Amino acid sequence: MPQCSKRAVEGGLVIRTFTGPDDHKVICTIGPSKDIKHIVWVKNLRTYPTRIECTSEIVETGALVFEQLHERDSKTRWSATYGLDSGELHRFPRVGLLSLKPGGNEQKIVVELVVERVHRGTTERVAVSIFVQP
Repeated sequence: MPQCSKRAVEGGLVIRTFTGPDDHKVICTIGPSKDIKHIVWVKNLRTYPTRIECTSEIVETGALVFEQLHERDSKTRWSATYGLDSGELHRFPRVGLLSLKPGGNEQKIVVELVVERVHRGTTERVAVSIFVQP
């Protein structure tokens, strides 16, 4: 699996994050493309509901930017929340990803999930990273 795609099993979740034009095709180099998205999928492996707060952040600024989803989001950070049922698979909103410096240095995107198990009264943080060529 290329560095611009990551699959992990953490915190009772299957997490998959990558960049690409759709939900299935992985693209590692953004270049001048205007149709590349940052995509995050999660699946709840537990037998009880789970609340997920997903935050994605471009670590180094200047070469890549997100297209904003909401007013609270920025060009380098977006977040969304979702309540997963037992066994449910969910894709967070696809967020546009643009290159400001095609051909520049590889950029790190960190996806952090705050996993809240409401029925159990527990919360944990899980993070995965991908690397994208602008």
